[in-house]
Amino acid sequence: MMKRAVGLSILLLALLTLKVSGQITGATITGNFNVNSVLTGGYTGSPEAGNHVDYEWFTTPPATSVGTNSTYTILAADQAKGIYVITTENTAVHVFVRSFTSDTTAVNSFPVITYPVVVGDPRPGLTVYASYVFTDVDGDLESGSTYKWYTATDAGGGGMAIINLDTAKSYKIKDADYGSFIGYKVTPGAAAGSTPGSEVTTPAF
Repeated sequence: MMKRAVGLSILLLALLTLKVSGQITGATITGNFNVNSVLTGGYTGSPEAGNHVDYEWFTTPPATSVGTNSTYTILAADQAKGIYVITTENTAVHVFVRSFTSDTTAVNSFPVITYPVVVGDPRPGLTVYASYVFTDVDGDLESGSTYKWYTATDAGGGGMAIINLDTAKSYKIKDADYGSFIGYKVTPGAAAGSTPGSEVTTPAF
């Protein structure tokens, strides 16, 4: 009788082990959390034979469902929000088995330019410079910002004409610019994270 009981226990343990040998045990996300990047949902472990895994993506706060594919492309509207995915294991006939929620990670924000002005003496032969405040809430350093200098017929930017080939942070005033207003457009770039930011235009100087 004892041997039979031990034999049944071993058989039961084997059946239980077989039953749980395949199952998901967690939810994961791979990819860069930058705007326009594609995130891929995943899981640890493996689903039981015949089961499948579904995904649902959320941004927060507030918790908002934003997709049900295995991948999600980060939108500009997701900046500074958290993103997580829920992976759910279901049977072939869509009966719930188990689900897991990934860690929540914040989306990197675009850099921002404020207070852009032209500094220097705008006389022919002299050089003026782009001056502004660069801000990145994630602490990413400025890198790759681009510039477009322009001439205008008034301080409001009327008659704006982009000066081709002059894309540096400084501009040497030409004789042909005499009598015109000078300004620039700047698009902030960051060394890492979401980039570039939105173009900003200075008042003409």
